[in-house]
Amino acid sequence: MQRMGVVLCLVLLCGPAKAWGPGTHAYIAMRALGTTDGDMLFGAMMPDFNALFRNWPAEMNAMQHMTHFEYGLAPRSFFTTGFTTHNGAWGADYFAHLYYDAGAPDIYSTIKIREISAEFGLSMIRAEDIFEMSVEYLLRMDYGPRLGTLIAQSSSSAGQNAAGWAAAAFAAPLAARVPGLTRETAELHIRGAAESFRNLTAYYGQGLAGEDAFVRSTLVALLAGYLGSDAATAEAYLDRATEICGDYRPEIDRVAEAVRASLDANPEYQVPMSNAALLILIAAIAGLGSALSIRGYRHPRT
Repeated sequence: MQRMGVVLCLVLLCGPAKAWGPGTHAYIAMRALGTTDGDMLFGAMMPDFNALFRNWPAEMNAMQHMTHFEYGLAPRSFFTTGFTTHNGAWGADYFAHLYYDAGAPDIYSTIKIREISAEFGLSMIRAEDIFEMSVEYLLRMDYGPRLGTLIAQSSSSAGQNAAGWAAAAFAAPLAARVPGLTRETAELHIRGAAESFRNLTAYYGQGLAGEDAFVRSTLVALLAGYLGSDAATAEAYLDRATEICGDYRPEIDRVAEAVRASLDANPEYQVPMSNAALLILIAAIAGLGSALSIRGYRHPRT
C-alpha cells in the first residue's frame, strides 16, 4: 500500500513535466549551492508543482512556463535561489531536455536517451522516462536513505511557506494570461496546488528513505505505469538503463557546477556557504565503492 502511494506521488510530481525526478533536482541543488538548507532544497523541487494544475489545462501550461522560465517573478531569497536551480533556460532541466532541440549539441542526456530508445525500440519520449528514472534510482542507491530524509524534512519546514510564496509570485501573472481567470481564483488554485505538492513531496521523501528493495520495487511499478508494460518488462528496462547510465555521476556533478556558475554570474542570487552536513554527504558519495558494499547493494551490472 505504501509503495503504491509513493508511485502515485511520483506520477503527480514529475510525470507530466518530463523532468528529472525530485531526488535528482534535490541533489543538483545541494551540490550547486553547497548546502542542505531546507528552503533551497524544497525550492529546487517546487517548479514541478505546475503538474498539479491538470484539472485546468490552460493554467497548467501557463504555470509550466512561468515556473521553468520566469523564475525572476519573485523577490530573491534562499527559497527562490533553490527554485531557480531547476529552470529550463540554463538550470537542471535544460540539461535533461536538450534532445528536443534538433540543432543542439549532443550532451550526456541526449546520447543516453538515444541509446535507450534504439536498444528497446521506444520513442525518445519513452526513453527519456526510462533515462530519468534510472538516474533517480542510481542517485538514491548511491546517496542512501538520507536523500529521502532531507526531502521529507524540507517539505515539513520550508514547504509550509511555499503556498504563500507561490501565490505572491504567480497569481497576478497567471490571471493575466488565462482568459476569464480572476486573481482570486488563480491564487486559490496556486495555494491548493502548492499545498498538495508539499504533502506529496513529503510522502515521496519518506518513501525514498525506506529500504533499498522498497525503493526499487516502487520505481519499477512507476515505470511500468508510465510505459503501460508489465512489471517484468519495466524491471528489465530499468536494469539495462542503469547499466547504460552507470557513469551518470560526473555528468550530474557537471550540471551542478554549470548551475552554480550561472548563479555566481548573477550577484542578486543568495547562495550560502557550504555546510558541514553536505560536505560529509559528498565525501560519502566519493567513497561509493565501500559504501555500497556496506549497504549490501549490488549494481545490476555485477
